[in-house]
Amino acid sequence: MNEIKYSTVEYHQLSSCVKKKADKINKKEKKVVVIKGEKESQYVYIGLGERRTGGYDIEIKKVENVDDKIFVIYKEIKPESGSMVIQVITYPYNIIRIDSSLTVVVTEE
Repeated sequence: MNEIKYSTVEYHQLSSCVKKKADKINKKEKKVVVIKGEKESQYVYIGLGERRTGGYDIEIKKVENVDDKIFVIYKEIKPESGSMVIQVITYPYNIIRIDSSLTVVVTEE
């Protein structure tokens, strides 16, 4: 088991090919999608779906190689009870880039 390097990618940094695939994802549903990128890169989209307020986020806990598979473990961050949050519908998501062609398995902590 060894840690894999990854980078968080903003939407505007995606190539047009990857953007087209990302745009097809239904952001209203909780969803994980692995998108093939250029060469051996892969992009992992983790979306929490529709939330009724702000204050939600996704924390990447680990990205590691185990038995020739890449495991991505993430945690949903929720706003603290009673905290002040914006009252608007949001669609929190995170996109990470992994430079490997190994199979990616994503799980929530």
